Amino acid sequence: MKILLVDDDILLANSLALALNHMNYQTTCKYSGNDAEHALAHNTFNLLILDIGLPDKSGFEVLSHLRSQGNQTPVLILTGENDPEHQQRGLDLGADDFMVKPFQLHELQSRIRLLAQPHHLNKSALWELGLLSFDHMGRVAYLNQEVLPLSPTELSVLEILLRRAERLVSTDEVLNHLKEWGNESSGHIIHECVLNIRNKINGCGIVISELPNLGYCLQQNKEKLA
Repeated sequence: MKILLVDDDILLANSLALALNHMNYQTTCKYSGNDAEHALAHNTFNLLILDIGLPDKSGFEVLSHLRSQGNQTPVLILTGENDPEHQQRGLDLGADDFMVKPFQLHELQSRIRLLAQPHHLNKSALWELGLLSFDHMGRVAYLNQEVLPLSPTELSVLEILLRRAERLVSTDEVLNHLKEWGNESSGHIIHECVLNIRNKINGCGIVISELPNLGYCLQQNKEKLA
């Protein structure tokens, strides 16, 4: 699970990131609103932990911009501002949860686990095939309701294959889809991504078939289900 942690308290942010990394969360730290927006525009995260008081723009502005772009990445506001009006404003802008500093690490971990689950999402935002699902609003993949760790390119490849599940998707179609997300790739890179995705979904009853010179097809393994 990839987390973006945004807080201008560098010592606190780095210490918290270290603790989260020890819990097997891949955590990236940013210390300003502009840096946070840049990271969100060029990377896919499963969760944003966001402070309100940032040096260049407030966390509210970052959250508002994020939602205005149609990005539904779960957001946990983590702040020292114990003000009910701030909490209400954050939730109104689209935050999913709100915590006040100081906090217990185990409580934060519980909140993260909850936000990582797809059950709080609108079902219309999910493409699903068997145990595999993709939240196309937040751009997060799940396997058996657990976040599936994928690179940004792997995520985009899986997105188009799952969106067109049980149908052949040409290599050119996959390449064009990657370009939409600013990723200039090649047929070789797609092949490598497919191999990686196969390894990560192995045993779930879903396969990715490759037809040389034609493309790929994501489908349920009928033999395994029989």
